[in-house]
Amino acid sequence: MLFEPATTQNTGHLAKVLKEVTGKTTVELINDAILFEAKVLLSTSELSISQIASELDFMEQSILGIFLKGTQGLLLANTEILM
Repeated sequence: MLFEPATTQNTGHLAKVLKEVTGKTTVELINDAILFEAKVLLSTSELSISQIASELDFMEQSILGIFLKGTQGLLLANTEILM
């Protein structure tokens, strides 16, 4: 626990700098990275949607679908939109 306050402070500072530089929160940047990887895998991979969900650490295919719909308004049934 000796190093916890320094870690917390550095994390907070990093989040602040990222927001200032990119205009996006840390969560938005992480979601952007996940979304980019999902689009790449859906458009270039021969993996099933279920395998892609697992690859991206979603517990179920339906949760990946909810993520895509929530961030981009996309449905997994319309993956050709992602290409």
